[in-house]
Amino acid sequence: MNAKAENPLDVPYQGLSAEHYRDQKLWPVVQREYSGGLVVIIDEIDKHGEVNEVLYTLSRTQSKDDVDFPVVTIGISNDIEFKGEIESRVQSTLQPEHRTFTPYEEDQLIAILENRRDAFYDGVLDDEVIPTTAELAAEEHGDARRAVRLFRNAGEIADEEGDDIVTANHVLEADELVEVELFMEMVKGTPLSGKLLLFALTRLDRNNPEKEWFRTSEIHEVYQTVARDVEVEPKGYNRALELLNKHVTTGVLESKKKEGGDQGKFRSYSLQGDVESTRTGLINSTPELQTLMGW
Repeated sequence: MNAKAENPLDVPYQGLSAEHYRDQKLWPVVQREYSGGLVVIIDEIDKHGEVNEVLYTLSRTQSKDDVDFPVVTIGISNDIEFKGEIESRVQSTLQPEHRTFTPYEEDQLIAILENRRDAFYDGVLDDEVIPTTAELAAEEHGDARRAVRLFRNAGEIADEEGDDIVTANHVLEADELVEVELFMEMVKGTPLSGKLLLFALTRLDRNNPEKEWFRTSEIHEVYQTVARDVEVEPKGYNRALELLNKHVTTGVLESKKKEGGDQGKFRSYSLQGDVESTRTGLINSTPELQTLMGW
């Protein structure tokens, strides 16, 4: 039920179309508070489920919603092929410009870490800590966030071990933990069945070192065994397929379709990260697996 507002500007939050909400609530606020224009930044835009509708709406703001200020949209993605997923009608109205930022190089990462040296007491960092941290991060796609996390974790490890100096060895120890930490963040909030499917894939990977890709049917078969081992009713094939594809969306897995001859088309999956780090992260974040493994 829509209640008529006493004040035309006092628009109810429910019972309105998106267009009405923009016209009566959003654009008046933007016009009043940010008359110079609006910049919309969408991080990890390739993971947005309705990206084409969002971009289409934003690109037609001035022509369709009749606003007299610019609306600029910035989408950020690590997927260099993402632009191919934007529909032609959106491309036409949006007229996007693409900018590619190369990964940080080792000397750039050193400069970033030097600016964070003040997080440590004077004199506690060995001369090799920052170069070693930058080298390891540069090998992993020049990820600055990974470099900073690695830097911090090295200090925490030295503190836990009672050492007065943070050394390159602490950085190497931290490097193993960072993989597990990052993975645990990626699967945070994942339902138990989703984690068990990943655990099944790590089991397949460990038992078949010569293989990199595994069919949905192979993963589902091992998953059923794992689920019963932890006394959980396994999900059906179609639900398992949905969960696997969600892991593709978040970057945990990679998938591809293949022609199987007489067997028709089938989809295969491969882990994006290190198998042992993935396995450890799953066990650390899943009490049922901890019980299974006797942790």
